[in-house]
Amino acid sequence: MTHSEIKKRWIPIAIASGLAILLVGGVIISRNNSPRAETHLVDEHDDHDDHDDHGESNVIEFNEASAKLAGIKISEATLQKLATGISFNGQISAAPDATAQVSSIVPGRISKLLVSQGDRVKAGQTLAIVESQAIGQAQSAYGQAQARYQNASTNLSVVTKQAQAGVFSRGPIEAARRAEAEATGDMRDSEAAVRQARTALENIQRQAKAGAFASPALEAAKNARDSATQALAAANAELDRSKDQLQSAKAELNRREQLAAAGAYGQKPVEEARRAHASAQAQLSAARSEIINARANQQRIKVLSSEGLTSKRQMEDADLAYEQAQSRLENAESEVAAARQNWDREKTLAASKTSATAEVNAARSMLTDAESALKTRNAEVQRSQDALKLGKAALQREQIIYAQNIANRREVSAARTSLEQAESALAKARQQKAIATSALKREERIASQNLNNISQLQAAQAEKRAAQADLKSARTTLSLMKSSPGGKAAIPITAPLAGVVEERKISLGEVISPETILMTLTNMDKVAMEAVVYEKDISQIRIGTSVSVHVDALPNEIFTGRITFIGSALDPKTRTLTARALINNPGKLRPGMFARGQISTDKGTQVISVPQDAVQMIDGQASVFTAADEKNHFEVRHVVTGAKANGFIEIKSGLKPAEKYISEGAFTVKSQMMKEDMGGHDH
Repeated sequence: MTHSEIKKRWIPIAIASGLAILLVGGVIISRNNSPRAETHLVDEHDDHDDHDDHGESNVIEFNEASAKLAGIKISEATLQKLATGISFNGQISAAPDATAQVSSIVPGRISKLLVSQGDRVKAGQTLAIVESQAIGQAQSAYGQAQARYQNASTNLSVVTKQAQAGVFSRGPIEAARRAEAEATGDMRDSEAAVRQARTALENIQRQAKAGAFASPALEAAKNARDSATQALAAANAELDRSKDQLQSAKAELNRREQLAAAGAYGQKPVEEARRAHASAQAQLSAARSEIINARANQQRIKVLSSEGLTSKRQMEDADLAYEQAQSRLENAESEVAAARQNWDREKTLAASKTSATAEVNAARSMLTDAESALKTRNAEVQRSQDALKLGKAALQREQIIYAQNIANRREVSAARTSLEQAESALAKARQQKAIATSALKREERIASQNLNNISQLQAAQAEKRAAQADLKSARTTLSLMKSSPGGKAAIPITAPLAGVVEERKISLGEVISPETILMTLTNMDKVAMEAVVYEKDISQIRIGTSVSVHVDALPNEIFTGRITFIGSALDPKTRTLTARALINNPGKLRPGMFARGQISTDKGTQVISVPQDAVQMIDGQASVFTAADEKNHFEVRHVVTGAKANGFIEIKSGLKPAEKYISEGAFTVKSQMMKEDMGGHDH
């Protein structure tokens, strides 16, 4: 069609909720009286001037009700600042210092829960009450320490009175008298032991004359020689087994060397890798077929959706199915590449005979172990032979001792030694008796000078000071547990910061320890978002640089913040570093939301900009719908776009200031045009 031809489009527009709509031959038939779009034949040459600089015009007409239902909003093109910057994608997360994990300082049981997940709390607000046996024990310890202090104070008062009465002078004298009596008894026992030792010596001397002490040692030496003989026989048997193992290891090494020479170790891994590659290829073919079907279904659902014949949920399911098919295709391609790489590696290993070398080396290692074991068994045989020699020498020595009556003389010598030890003990007992007598005399002198009373008084004073220190320590322990003397065995758990109870991990009555995380608080007044900044852009950002963010869940809102952290080192592989921004949150942003952002790098220039959704691709060119002279009449205007920022896009040419265009609902208008083109309703 040329510029001189008259182009007329049959544009059906129908938007209704819950209506049964039938499109037959370009005519819309509605089963009720709901507003619908009127269908018009518009002669562009009759009503509008052609835009020579933009090509032919496609004029689209709506009635008032259809335009309203389509959500069409008209705006006037204006010059405004479009700040440029560094774009990035990411996820919303909690600010680094905006999360606190709440725990108890004592073990116990949750007796009260005052908040639930999702509740907003203030700093210092009581979240739960913990009943703790530890606090009860600390209260008990404090009571005991207080009782000890009171007892020590009372004891000091009593000791003071007793010291004044001289009570403590009699006790040491009595103890010294008992010690002197015990020393006298020990001395008498030692004298009896000396008499017994002398009698034993006389008896042993008579037995020695009869030769009673020689035979046992000789029998023990014979038993030791026999044991050494048996050990040598066992060591020789182990040596023979080690020799057999060495021969087996040599034979196994020879066998594996022959198999390696024949190439028997490299073929099986190569075949397994080939089969794995073939299986991965089959999965890739299936994934390619699946994505073709998913794409076709997605296109079909889009066409049906534009005609109002499918729900939004069906459209979302089709998009999701396509994304999943695309993900499975990427995984299948990755699996094929990995299988191919593994196949090549196995073929390389087979060619290099690495597996054969490993098997031969293992056999050589077994041969080395067998040789080492043989050396060990030879050493054990040598040790057994040495032990046998020692046993024979010991037997020979005992035979000489028996012949020369040395054992009998040895027993007599031991009896004499016992007698000497008894006489030495008697001498010590007599010395202890003298010491006890001297101590008794000393205590008598101390009593006469009242020194014991003074000592007891000082000990009672020291006991009171120790009890006072224990009482202070028990009071400090209660304070650390946020309790006080005489209080209940329970403490409140308070919020360390203001925020929302993000997670509550406990329930009423649950038993906890100081390591138990009771709940997590998050302050969402500010949220964080991390950006990956390339090396070339690092010089353009600073701490405090402004950031704008918009999330998919809230497409019409823009959130602002500032850079608060810039990483100190580049990733050596990606040549990037991480920058974190804190975003002001009016309560709508949630951790985990996918977001797109832009780090501002200049103040922006005055350009014509429109919302990004106002620009649609028509016939392969960026286009906007401009308002014609008549109300609810619109034309397709091809434009040249530029930079994007904060949901707006620059219009370099094709649209002038003060011209009116569709700022909202452009996609709906485009969809109706596409439906009309696909249905072939040109007349």
